[in-house]
Amino acid sequence: MLDSLPGVGLPIAEAFVTSARTAAGLLTSGAVGERWGAESACAGMTVGGLAFHLAAQAGRSAEILSSPPAGPGDLISVEEHYRRAAWANTGPDEEVNVTIRTSADDEAAAGHEGLCAKVAADLEALPVALF
Repeated sequence: MLDSLPGVGLPIAEAFVTSARTAAGLLTSGAVGERWGAESACAGMTVGGLAFHLAAQAGRSAEILSSPPAGPGDLISVEEHYRRAAWANTGPDEEVNVTIRTSADDEAAAGHEGLCAKVAADLEALPVALF
């Protein structure tokens, strides 16, 4: 069991890693690989693109948590983050959202095997960043 975690409660960190592992299991499943190039539930994004987009969350979290801490003046609330986020405040056909879908589909060119490798690397990095 883990001994300490500066700034974040241990149960929350453990739950986050468990959630990331659960998501990874779903994203790397054979069912996702079989439908890789098909349209996903997100119109305009393939199953592979959506899988890469969702899988990026663990890697991005590890990246942010491994960065130097923000200063007190740099911190914003979750509500403020979403208020500022262009993708959250425009329609699905606006440039920012089209770019998100397009870049995710571009990443999906690495294929299901590429996703599996990325997910494995991100799952190794996440506990290091958290603990």
